[in-house]
Amino acid sequence: SPHQEQQQQQQQQLSEAFSHRICASAFFRLHSIGPHAEKIHKQYIGGDLSIITHQNAGKKRKRKTTDAMNDLRSSLQALYDEYINSSECKRKGDDFTLPVSISKRNYYEEWCRERGWDPIKTDTANGQYAKVADFELLDGYYRTEEEESLAEAEGRYVVGVAKRVVAFTNFMYCWNNEFPNMKTQGRVGKGMFIGERYGSGKWDRNR
Repeated sequence: SPHQEQQQQQQQQLSEAFSHRICASAFFRLHSIGPHAEKIHKQYIGGDLSIITHQNAGKKRKRKTTDAMNDLRSSLQALYDEYINSSECKRKGDDFTLPVSISKRNYYEEWCRERGWDPIKTDTANGQYAKVADFELLDGYYRTEEEESLAEAEGRYVVGVAKRVVAFTNFMYCWNNEFPNMKTQGRVGKGMFIGERYGSGKWDRNR
């Protein structure tokens, strides 16, 4: 069949490209491909599995979430670049600690406000936030361009259309995994950011 002929042609091209055999397991380990992906690959090679189109590809909501994460990465990268060589930061090996005025929580809240949202807290003592969908718009910001145009026509105060933001858990994951050597000094008491330990002396990566 044409499909089998195409597979044979692809195998021939691969054989010509590589003059020697390679160990599949070693290849997967070398490129950090997990056992699940290896199993799927073997099923496909054996003809037991066909490639399907991912059902979420191109969906508007998924694109907006990706845009928000990229926006967050750009913001954190700017913070990193600003302080990586700053004399205000304490250093230990490759790690550097941001000035006492900057914590992860206050940076997250400021990032949300710059995009038009007030991050509502459900538990101030433990720093718990409401769902992003329950965040409130700041004065002058609107959800859509249509709402913005209507506000302008009615003579109301207009700043612009609010940008999408991500939950604090996503923010923390991005900071801790993509900027692990950018540390904060932790929070002690209300509104204070002193030392890397607080309360019982346990480390707090979320401050």
